[in-house]
Amino acid sequence: MTITLEDQNELENIGPFIQLFGEDQLFGELLNLNDKNRSQYAIITIQNILNENSNLEPELHALIDSMNWRLHLVAGIALLLNAAIDFSDRLWWAFDGGSWISPQLTVMLFFRDPHFSQNAKDRLSQRCPVKLFYSELLEENYYQIAHYHQSCRNLASLIGICEQIPSMNTYLAELKQADDVEPMLDYDHAKCGEIAEGWLGNLKTRFAALELELYREEENTTRSLLKADDLVKLEVPHLQESADLYSEIYEEDAELQELTEAALTEWPD
Repeated sequence: MTITLEDQNELENIGPFIQLFGEDQLFGELLNLNDKNRSQYAIITIQNILNENSNLEPELHALIDSMNWRLHLVAGIALLLNAAIDFSDRLWWAFDGGSWISPQLTVMLFFRDPHFSQNAKDRLSQRCPVKLFYSELLEENYYQIAHYHQSCRNLASLIGICEQIPSMNTYLAELKQADDVEPMLDYDHAKCGEIAEGWLGNLKTRFAALELELYREEENTTRSLLKADDLVKLEVPHLQESADLYSEIYEEDAELQELTEAALTEWPD
């Protein structure tokens, strides 16, 4: 996940957040939050940046307005740490634009968008239409495939997190019975819903260990303070198993290999 020369110009306007993109590549620890010490160090680094600097909105804009998922990760954690800044519209822009970290963005939006339930429902009802950042880079043959693939990832991510909201249970039950939803979930080989649930579980664990508070913005109510035990109890999936499954499928699926090469040109591993 090393930042390449192609990415360097995207780092010019992110100010002190550049610390996350040094030789130790701290941003990478935020992708799954599995490593306790390293991921918590990355979170504290962002917290210190927020504490030591004022008016970081231009730098946060530079992070979230990028087409690079690595920068989206750092921006999202910063926004979770600073509940005073509302960038939920830009997080949705990254989500709808095809950011590779749609599961993580879904969790960020769950906390930071006071209208999350309705905005999620609007997208689910339309099967998560996307307008990919990188559309112009795709060959014509892959255009529709890439859009459908990302829509499947986004739909699975939203369902995974919306299942943590009891008021959406009836809606989700009906949604899953729709003829076109099951094929979309099957096409999501990476199991983005499980990744989203796993990232949510790891996030609340890391924040609790650091005695940091997670605020969830809720529509027409006062801000809700969520501590580790306040969220729906999750059976956190084994992310490694999901990764292994995806690797197996990827090795056997030539179409998926070609799609990945075409669609992720701008985001090399």
